[in-house]
Amino acid sequence: MNANKRHEIFTRLRDDNPNPTTELEYATTFELLIAVILSAQATDVSVNKATDKLFPLANTPEKILA
Repeated sequence: MNANKRHEIFTRLRDDNPNPTTELEYATTFELLIAVILSAQATDVSVNKATDKLFPLANTPEKILA
């Protein structure tokens, strides 16, 4: 896929939904990334339950690694 085609796809997505939302709870883009990865295998409700306990302890790559 070339750059023009990618640009067109993202432009259409943005135009169709300029303010997308999610039920996932997060405070940083890294937390959102982790929540999205988890949501591929679970419901948003169960991800929020898990991340409510996870993020206060480990919400950065360094903290998760430790």
